Amino acid sequence: MKLVKMTDFVLEQKQKEPEVRKFADFTQLNNHRERSYNSIVSFAKFLKQPLELWMFVPCDKEGNAIEEPEQRKVPNMHPNEQNDYWNEWNTEYQQAKERVLFENCSMFDEYFIHYGEGNLFHINHLKTTVIEFFCDKNLTLTPNAIKQLL
Repeated sequence: MKLVKMTDFVLEQKQKEPEVRKFADFTQLNNHRERSYNSIVSFAKFLKQPLELWMFVPCDKEGNAIEEPEQRKVPNMHPNEQNDYWNEWNTEYQQAKERVLFENCSMFDEYFIHYGEGNLFHINHLKTTVIEFFCDKNLTLTPNAIKQLL
C-alpha cells in the first residue's frame, strides 16, 4: 500500500461504499459507514505523527540507527561470545526492522535518510515534520504501518 494524501484516502473509502440498495437494511449501511469513518480518523492520526528516524530505518531503543548485522563485523572474541554478540545484534536489528513504517529507506550518511529514487531528507527536520509531508513522495508502507491503520 502506498502512502497517499488524505483526500485520496477519503475518496477511496467513499468509493468502497456499496450502493444503498444492496443492503437489506440501513443498519448494515450505517455499520459500513462507521467503519469507514473510523478508518479515516485513524489515517488522519497516522498522518499527523511527528517523524522519527525509526519510521525509516531500524533503530535501537535510544533512537539511533542500527547497522544491518554482518558476520565479518562481529568483534574478535571467544567463539561463544561472538555467537552471543551476533545473536543479540541480529535479534535487535530484526525487531527494529519490524517497527519501520516505510519500505526501501536507508541512511545515506549520518545526516540524511535516502528514500525513493535518489531523494534525501535531512534528519534535522524529523521532529518538525509529520508523516503527511511524504504523501506525494511515492513511499510504500510496511505491514507494520498498515497494521496501525486498521
